[in-house]
Amino acid sequence: SAPGALLAEEQAVLAQQQEEREESEGPPEQPKELDFHGLQELLANESPDSKEPELKRREKHVQKTLLGFMAAILKLPEREAKLTRLQHLFDATHQKNLALIRSGISRQGDPPHKAIYGCLDTYQAILWTMQQQVAYLTTLSLCVENSAEQHIFYEVVQRLFHDLQDSRTRHLFEALIRYMFAEEIELAKTLDEVADHAKEKDRQKSSVFYLYTWYATSEQHYESLVHKFMDSKNSKTLIYAVERATFVRNEVIALTIQDFRKAPQNEVKMQDFDAKELANEFHKSIREFDAFITETVLPAIKSVVLPLAIRRFWCYALKEVQRRKFVGKRTIEDCSEPILRLFVLGTLVPLLRNAKTFGGRSAFLHSDFERRLADTGNGLTSNLEGLAAFFETVAGVGAFDDSAEQRQIKRIGAKIRPQLLKYVMGQMHNVYDDTYTKVVLDVCLSHFDAKPSYVLVPGTTLMRMSNLLKRYESKLGINNEDPVEALLRKIGVWGDKMIEAEKASDVVHVLQINARFLLTERQMVLCPSSHCPLPPRMTTLKLGADENFGDLVEKFVVEDERYKDFERLFSEARFRIKATTLKMLKRDLQNEITEDMQDFQLANRIMICLGKLEELIESETPLSDMIDTIKENLDARELHLKYLDALESGLKSVRKASRKHEQSLDHAEQRMEAASKFALQLRPSCILSEAADAHNFTLKISNAARAIAFRGEFGRTEVARHLSYTPIVTHRVKELIKRKVVIAEGLWTETADAKLQFYLANGGVEISVLCRRDGADALVRQITLSEERVRDLRRADVDAVLQLPSGGEPIGRVRHREADAVVGGGGSGPVTKGGVVLVQILDTLR
Repeated sequence: SAPGALLAEEQAVLAQQQEEREESEGPPEQPKELDFHGLQELLANESPDSKEPELKRREKHVQKTLLGFMAAILKLPEREAKLTRLQHLFDATHQKNLALIRSGISRQGDPPHKAIYGCLDTYQAILWTMQQQVAYLTTLSLCVENSAEQHIFYEVVQRLFHDLQDSRTRHLFEALIRYMFAEEIELAKTLDEVADHAKEKDRQKSSVFYLYTWYATSEQHYESLVHKFMDSKNSKTLIYAVERATFVRNEVIALTIQDFRKAPQNEVKMQDFDAKELANEFHKSIREFDAFITETVLPAIKSVVLPLAIRRFWCYALKEVQRRKFVGKRTIEDCSEPILRLFVLGTLVPLLRNAKTFGGRSAFLHSDFERRLADTGNGLTSNLEGLAAFFETVAGVGAFDDSAEQRQIKRIGAKIRPQLLKYVMGQMHNVYDDTYTKVVLDVCLSHFDAKPSYVLVPGTTLMRMSNLLKRYESKLGINNEDPVEALLRKIGVWGDKMIEAEKASDVVHVLQINARFLLTERQMVLCPSSHCPLPPRMTTLKLGADENFGDLVEKFVVEDERYKDFERLFSEARFRIKATTLKMLKRDLQNEITEDMQDFQLANRIMICLGKLEELIESETPLSDMIDTIKENLDARELHLKYLDALESGLKSVRKASRKHEQSLDHAEQRMEAASKFALQLRPSCILSEAADAHNFTLKISNAARAIAFRGEFGRTEVARHLSYTPIVTHRVKELIKRKVVIAEGLWTETADAKLQFYLANGGVEISVLCRRDGADALVRQITLSEERVRDLRRADVDAVLQLPSGGEPIGRVRHREADAVVGGGGSGPVTKGGVVLVQILDTLR
């Protein structure tokens, strides 16, 4: 119609005007080239806090503070000993109470035996090791040779880091993707190979690209990223703009004339059009699309501030690209090209191509959008696909011929590319990447948080994972005594038939991650490769015999000291340096040396620099090399200052977590004591009893309580076999020696003020060795006797003198015939049916 044609003409004019404005604006402004005078001003204005001596002082202070927290963490087992004993008591009592309450109720049988069940502890150790030491997964990502192996790798990573809501898990994943990016960029020959989304030899070229997309579009970023592009009820979003173009303006987004004709909106409308009419309509749609991109899509994208975690990774990636110094790619715009690919191909295109997932109920958005998307006749799906294909052309993906319409599409893409690049660069402005700082702080925070961390992995995935690790174990090793290699030897290789048998009834296993690893490892260093805090055995570092911790604070190191004398001269000199070449600099410095010069230190520094200038001029060193190196050192000091500031600021949260843990521990002990007391009696509350009586209902828990009350003190009778009494008894070692239960002739236990505390745990016995120090009992050793070991001890000769464990330096031995009184508490009877528990005090105390 005539009004429609007029509207099209107006849009074409507006688009042309917008294009002219953009062309007049040109690409993003290049930063002004730094000269000697500008460099001198930067050095003169440098903060005293970022000077190298002050940085060294701050490093020592932060290291001392961190070591203080580490010392507190190492004492946590002693502080938590009471709660641990109460938990063991409650667990044992609870299990037996359930058996008593459920008597007469049919129970499901045990699950069928599977070969993998015996390896779950080993798999648990492997998973924690690979999560904490991200170097293993980084190396594995470079080893996998085909899509099948890469699929296993991706599934393992996604299972390991599924809980991105947990800060420790999230920051370790961010450390992983950084290390992977650093390794991939070293292998890249050109800038185009960095974060390449393409496939080669049946595998994806860049695992970083895949994992970045998974992370950027994960539930962790639904609100902060996905909703900002895909909320169809928000008028500022990209998806709202596409829907309005589709349903209000009836526009068709197609990049080729064939796709334009096949669009649902045109199938009926243009079936009788000849080639010329079809071409005219297509060119009209291209003009409309040009205006749509310029006036609607770009503003919608530019209005979004991306999550800080994404922008931090971009900053890290940009610095790595700049450090790599690809040939002919020195400007910040050139180095930002891989970041643009990550944004366009790794964020925008996946959102548009998976609009149902990210715009509907799966992303906590709207079901009515899903219904509109399901209607294939309204053109929404085809328009989203057309827009996704266009963004691929912006990122340099897609093959197009040299026809007029294709040239138009490429021209639109080339027009908006500088603006998208400027947007990406703007997102990184004034952003500091503190990921490695957070990883260190998370170790402290996780130890003051007793909440366990778990991963859920199917059995078949575990089997395929260990097979994959076994195949490449020679490349994965961290050191000569590699922990993963040692763990893999316990598992071996799974055959295809065994994996298929497991697959028939696959089970998702819940495995615990050892987030509080210092309680058992007792040592920690910073890995020089992955920058993660780890036990030394999982790194290339070794500690001294008396050391528990290495340097937990990264040291500031000047990588290039060639121009250190010039840097000091430029920062201290009062005269203004105007030279634009090294020869001019030499002349200006010579002019500053006069006979009446009073500052002899400055004169000496100038003479040193003049000598070095001779060498630089003779070797034809470019001026930019000196200026860039000094500027890089200046930036490195400023960055290290931010690192120390972030670390000190984070330690405040650690201090707060420590106090909170102390308070929660007292509260937990009170609650656990009350729970254990109730578990020993099983008396229902008055309210529950009254309600049961009112409805003439008998509580099973009441029957169990009456049985416990009737039997009273437990003896050695069969009738008490299933009841839940779990004694905790304590004896002074001197009393045990006097009663000839413990033999300690010539050993330090003859005079030491020590106690032994015995309590049941999971069918076995836990022995706590307490020593009196400074007026209080301190836990110095925890010894565990398994249920199997207890059974072995019951079969020992009654007159035997036994030592447990068999190795080490004994501080006493227990006589078999006397052990009954020790564990049973004199009159309470045996701990377990039909025998006695024998224990022998062994320690390596000094």
